[in-house]
Amino acid sequence: MLNRSRELSCPQCDAINAWTGEPAPDDALHCTACSAYITSYDDYIREAVRREVKRLMDSYRRPSPARELAILKRVLARPTQPYLPHVLSRPGQETQADA
Repeated sequence: MLNRSRELSCPQCDAINAWTGEPAPDDALHCTACSAYITSYDDYIREAVRREVKRLMDSYRRPSPARELAILKRVLARPTQPYLPHVLSRPGQETQADA
């Protein structure tokens, strides 16, 4: 999920930092403890979107076995439908059962 708090840890001292208010795309986040540059808001948003898209794509690429098993159980639990040749024929066309 997206980091809604917009909190980031400093790569140098591991202090937790966050933007306040509504930052502009070119606003930079600097560590409150050691004053090191962390990232710009634009780069932060781009990276957050990349991570979220990757997470979603991975969930579809590698479905969970439990989910697949639940779908299979649902399909197998359905009653089977008898073969109905009149459903497959075109209107006005006789089937062998009609003849």
